[in-house]
Amino acid sequence: MQIINIEQDSKTIASNFHIVLIYGKDEGMVSLFANKVSKYFSNPFNVADCISSIKYSDVNPSVLGDMIRERSLFVQKKIILVHECSEGINKELSLFIKNMQKMDQVMLLFIGGELKKNSAIVKCISETKNAKVVPCYEAQPFEIEQYIKKYLQERGMAFKRDLPPYLASILGSNLLNINQELEKILLLPQLKEVSISDIERLYIHDKGVDFFKIGELFCIKDYNAMSYIRNTTDIIQVLRAICYYLNRLIKVKACVNSGQNIDKATLALNPPLFFKNKETFLTILSNATAKSLYLKLENMLMIEKKVKQGILNGEAAFQCVLYYM
Repeated sequence: MQIINIEQDSKTIASNFHIVLIYGKDEGMVSLFANKVSKYFSNPFNVADCISSIKYSDVNPSVLGDMIRERSLFVQKKIILVHECSEGINKELSLFIKNMQKMDQVMLLFIGGELKKNSAIVKCISETKNAKVVPCYEAQPFEIEQYIKKYLQERGMAFKRDLPPYLASILGSNLLNINQELEKILLLPQLKEVSISDIERLYIHDKGVDFFKIGELFCIKDYNAMSYIRNTTDIIQVLRAICYYLNRLIKVKACVNSGQNIDKATLALNPPLFFKNKETFLTILSNATAKSLYLKLENMLMIEKKVKQGILNGEAAFQCVLYYM
């Protein structure tokens, strides 16, 4: 499965199949692919309004039947997202899936981790009419490079020829992480051509640091982990990572406060949450008010502004970050 085809493949699957299993070692690609398929299938409706989510361990034919029959007065399409799939499948569920009639307005979307190709669930869905199995393997370096190049071109960003291979060499192979980093690069001031030196000034990379964990560590007040980051990571990168995480919390909090279901609110995040990070995210969300999240965001933006103005150096700015935890 080549990531450079993810857009077209997602459209094709959403148009032609009503039962889909997406699984694999590359959790980032699994999440991104599921998000794309859901978006194209739910069109023209809001994807968050179309999805009903359930754990695989809670699934049985009766439950699935009830979920299929449940319809909204305002949204004609239905995606039943079955997550955390394991390799086994019982006889009753297998028969239900194989005998399920194709419905243009309903999709069963199964999401799994590193499943074996010959596992019962993979075999069941592979053998089912109008069903599709999508294994997501870890992308190769040349695929990552091509993906980065295409991503930047489609968004109108001019760049030096050596930029995509450089980014491919430092961003790893997790597609969600890559997308999040590329989103930040798009925020760079208008330049004639983005070069490696522009990126190096923006980030100080350390493969021992998970940049997408920084916001979470800030919110759970892990002072030890944040102190380690202080010695390895550029302060601007730290502040932007925290702001990115806070903005995601604020977005979900606003949806929940307006009456939306928490699962639908989190599913609307783009890029989506990793399943393994969801519990911590929801715990932080439940313990925070919208006002406190906005205040933290304002403080981080204020610190970044003072760093850019030369009022605070890196060390002083980091002390401010720790103070506002």
